[in-house]
Amino acid sequence: MTTPQQQMFRFPTAAKSAAPLRRNVVIEAGAGTGKTTAIVAEVLKLLLGNEELAPERIVLVTFTEKAAGEIADRIQSAMTEVELQFEGDRVRWPPDSEKPLFEVRPEEKDAVRRACAKQLARIDGLKSQTIHSFCQTLLRQYPIEAGVDPQFKIIEGFERSLLYAQVYDAWIDDETRLHPAPEALREWEALLHHAGYLFLA
Repeated sequence: MTTPQQQMFRFPTAAKSAAPLRRNVVIEAGAGTGKTTAIVAEVLKLLLGNEELAPERIVLVTFTEKAAGEIADRIQSAMTEVELQFEGDRVRWPPDSEKPLFEVRPEEKDAVRRACAKQLARIDGLKSQTIHSFCQTLLRQYPIEAGVDPQFKIIEGFERSLLYAQVYDAWIDDETRLHPAPEALREWEALLHHAGYLFLA
């Protein structure tokens, strides 16, 4: 189910489809189908279609840090490519494509040129983040509403593995010794017997 402000577009080949402008856009497609190209085109439409729209108002969320960095670089490169075309007859992106995803009409050329110069000067404000990084940003901004310590930190490596082990051991202890339920004990006994271990209640 989607709201009027949130639409999902599934593209067999993402780069071949241009989604209408929405507040929220989800692009879902297989590897190598042009998801990044489609995202770049959508951001170009937003930023060059409205020079008052600050890049930091757009949040791009991806699954990996590599993809987040790639999208940010591609958007800046695409905008630079657009800027270099204003002296020619056509302004479009990708510039060598027979079916560009972004194209400027002649009567819009001056306005888009101004928007391009303005947006390139502040493109570093564009946020391209992983899901985890985006959520961390929200928690930093609204710790009280989220019910977390404002000074929370992200644990990694050995420290994270150690915490997992401590939580798991505490859960096992609670399930089997501190607050054992008869039915749960029978399930644990069956599980450990099947695994080849001796379970002592």
